[in-house]
Amino acid sequence: MSAQRFEDADQLELRVEHVCDLASLLGSGALEDKHFPEPLEWIEDGCSERDFFGRAIEIFQLLPAFDEATAWEIGEALITSAHLGFLVQVSTPVMKRLKGGGDVFSWGRKYPIWVYGDTFDEAWEEAKRWAAERRAQEAQKGGAA
Repeated sequence: MSAQRFEDADQLELRVEHVCDLASLLGSGALEDKHFPEPLEWIEDGCSERDFFGRAIEIFQLLPAFDEATAWEIGEALITSAHLGFLVQVSTPVMKRLKGGGDVFSWGRKYPIWVYGDTFDEAWEEAKRWAAERRAQEAQKGGAA
């Protein structure tokens, strides 16, 4: 599977930024100090649906009810809802269309998003769908300015 993931990443300009195994995070007692560890502090600070793709939106929809909740209360909601898989942040570079023709991608500017899967492979499939959609949108509009 690693060779295929290499090909997918190369083809789609797709990079994994962070991986969070929710089952081990919650099972190990990591939330007993009442705060989410890096890189998940944004859960306590708030986020918006645009930060998520696919099944990760289900996790976002759990969060608004917890404006003043502790990390452990949010963790209990994740356990109750059976969201114990992998929350993965991925990114793809912004495409820029050159005046002379052709497209370039620079990791200096990138689009990040969180995807979710019960397994890492499921999360990777979500990431590939998002990256393909992102690339199609950019191609349609001619890249970022």
